[in-house]
Amino acid sequence: MSIRRVFAALVALVFVTVAFGGTGNIVAAPPGPALAVDEAYEQYVEEYLVGLGTWSGYGFRAAGSTAEDQATKFIEQEMLSIGLEQVRREIVPVDAWDFMGASLTVTDVSGETTTFTASSMGGVPGTDDAGLTGEVIYVDRGNPQNYPADGVEGKLLLVDWDADWFWVNLVGHQATVSGSKGVIISTMSHPSYYEWEDSLGSFDATYDDDWVPLIVISREDGWKVVDMVEQGPVMGTMVSHVTLTINGDGHNVIGVYPGEDHEHPILILGHHDAWFYGASDDTSAIAGMLAWAKAIKEAGYMPEHDLYFIATTGEEYGNTDAYYEWLVGAWYMITQAHPDWAMSAIAFLNIEGLGGAWFDGTSGPFTGRANYELAPLVRKVFAASPSLLPEGWSVTTQLSSWQDGWTLTAAGIPGITFSDTVPGYDAIYHTNMDNLDLIHYDDMAMQVNVMHNVLVEIDSASILPYKFLERASNIAKSVDPKDYEPIGVDVSELDMAIDEFKSLARKYERAAPKLTVEDQAEANALLMEVSQLVNKEWTALSCWDGVIYPTQQVEWDCIWLTEALEFLEMGDLNGALDELWNVGLTWNAFFDYEVWKWENDRHAPGAVHLNWGAQGHLAPYVDIYEPYVSLMEKYEMGGPADYSWEMEELQMVLDSERIELEKRVLLETEQVNQVNMMLKELIGLANT
Repeated sequence: MSIRRVFAALVALVFVTVAFGGTGNIVAAPPGPALAVDEAYEQYVEEYLVGLGTWSGYGFRAAGSTAEDQATKFIEQEMLSIGLEQVRREIVPVDAWDFMGASLTVTDVSGETTTFTASSMGGVPGTDDAGLTGEVIYVDRGNPQNYPADGVEGKLLLVDWDADWFWVNLVGHQATVSGSKGVIISTMSHPSYYEWEDSLGSFDATYDDDWVPLIVISREDGWKVVDMVEQGPVMGTMVSHVTLTINGDGHNVIGVYPGEDHEHPILILGHHDAWFYGASDDTSAIAGMLAWAKAIKEAGYMPEHDLYFIATTGEEYGNTDAYYEWLVGAWYMITQAHPDWAMSAIAFLNIEGLGGAWFDGTSGPFTGRANYELAPLVRKVFAASPSLLPEGWSVTTQLSSWQDGWTLTAAGIPGITFSDTVPGYDAIYHTNMDNLDLIHYDDMAMQVNVMHNVLVEIDSASILPYKFLERASNIAKSVDPKDYEPIGVDVSELDMAIDEFKSLARKYERAAPKLTVEDQAEANALLMEVSQLVNKEWTALSCWDGVIYPTQQVEWDCIWLTEALEFLEMGDLNGALDELWNVGLTWNAFFDYEVWKWENDRHAPGAVHLNWGAQGHLAPYVDIYEPYVSLMEKYEMGGPADYSWEMEELQMVLDSERIELEKRVLLETEQVNQVNMMLKELIGLANT
């Protein structure tokens, strides 16, 4: 079931990926002269930042921490030394999390005592120096169905975390309401994360500071504790050294490289916060970005547009008691501190890892995760840079909500997120194995040159190089009238508008070369307006953080509810349940209603720290918990049963969702027609 859930959440939006080996087969103009990127300087920045940390010997530069403060002051000074202008640290409100290490000490049935080193996760509270002591019990995935019959009160819960099923916040909240003292996480049987031998892991926990402490031990240590528990009662003490400061200060660092046009900047960014050393994720971005700024300064590069070099905070974690608590620094910058940039910036270039290779030196293709408007340009530049991309390249239009580029796109700015490919990296992602041994500064320098070539293409274009055919084709794939027929929603006008969008996008691509410098002001204003609309209004989030259109989550919920009711009408309870667990966050009904509802409510419009979730055109997070659980109980009992009450409840939810869907379809139709009008203006301008 988890495979289906992940498919619905993350592969919902059809996207385009084009990949080529080092030789490629797209003809493009050759790039300009290479930048002289200082590899020694890259190494200096990388090693300095990796050497900072709140946990001695392990790193950690979480938002608002003392190590983050040191890092941002260093970055600020480097920007000044390079010669950037308007350099400053800008405060970002965060719940500062200083992590100084953790441990688990256990005594087995024979009286032997063992201490294991542990980590923790962003926003999770710590213990006092004495720690928390109790019997350690194994509770499998950590949902209450796996609790012992006599409960978990006063216990320390060892959880075999399966990230494909539940995030740790649900496990920790359930443990809290059930009276346990603390949670010990390990990915023993389910190494979606932290697979590498003896590695420790961290993440943003989407946690609440009122819940029980939670620590993370390695897979190997997890199995050792399970073996002890199987032999008899095990007493344990978990200690976690955390200073959690509500309403603390993180910092973005900004420096400007001035161009001719001060009104329409290009944003270049990477995040400086990190779990553990974060050598690849994302210290390498800061090293590469500063080396890039240094190289263009030394080369005397004269851009058309101001270039804003930005080191963001809080990409990994920014708030406790929140769901959308990552991407906080970039979100705050573009929606709170500088909302005008969302209307004026012509592009962003975001960096998520540079110069990385596996420990044996192997590496993979360089990737550009580009918005539809810029994907053709990125493919052209990558294809023209075979000597700089010896391992090949890949360009995808699949937008991820796990990187800062999402919140900038949702603010209306088109852009690209660049990243290296490190074979095997998933096994060490967000672990203490993300260290300096992964970083190759010669590769980083070549990748900086590739990014610079992309920058030059965008910066030097007199007419903004936005294309819309891929976007038109993509939105067309998101609307299938046959899917809407069973739920009784008419999308014929939307379908016709999208057909016209595709036709006009093709016509614009043919007409665009006719636009001249005399057309620049009018054409670029229209192009920015189109780009801002399609990115701001059509970048939505599914219930599972997939990037979709605003109609899609509501459409899916309507389809699943409709099909479930049809199954119940036929007496097919199994078929109905197989549809219902897809609806909203119903999957989380493995947990008590208090836990489930708390998680559901964090996505509501008035939720505390909704942050960038407010940009995501969130669908109503429907509540069918009670009818779903009731049907589950009847299924487990077996035999015939009456489903009339559950059907009435589900029908009411479906009726409400159908009304919401009709509103969203109407709005999307209006928006497509707006785009069509502007494309007609552009085509007319080009043909006059």
